[in-house]
Amino acid sequence: MGRKLTLKLGGRKLPNKDLFSKSDPFLIVFNVTSSGAFKFVKRTEVKKNNLNPDWKELEFEDGELDLGKSSTIVRFEVLDDDGRGKAEHLGSAVFTLAQLEAASQQGASLQLLDKERHAAGHVVVQSYRLD
Repeated sequence: MGRKLTLKLGGRKLPNKDLFSKSDPFLIVFNVTSSGAFKFVKRTEVKKNNLNPDWKELEFEDGELDLGKSSTIVRFEVLDDDGRGKAEHLGSAVFTLAQLEAASQQGASLQLLDKERHAAGHVVVQSYRLD
C-alpha cells in the first residue's frame, strides 16, 4: 500500500469580499507538475460566513502528490464561494511539503497573497501526518 498524507488546514484573517455577510471560503490544493503547470488535486468544503475557517482533513495518496520528496511543491488557493458556481479569489501561495510539515511542527502560519500580491490572510497547518 502506498503512502498517504493527511493535512488539517485552517485559514486566519482572510479578506472579507462579501457585502452583506462574511466571505464563504474554501481551499483548493494544486500539484505543480514537472512542466510548472498547476493541476487540481483536492478541495475543502465551504465554510459559510467565516474569515477564520477550520476545514476538515484532506487525504492525499502517493501519486496525487509526490509524497516521497519533501521538495514537492503544492499551491493553495483560497476562494470565496459566491454561489451559483461562482467564486472569488481571496489569496494563494506556493509551498513545499517540507514547509507545510515545519509550519505544523512550529505552529506557524503561512502567508497568502491576493492577485495584487498584497497580504491576504494566512493558512495554518493544524496537522501534517505522513503514513
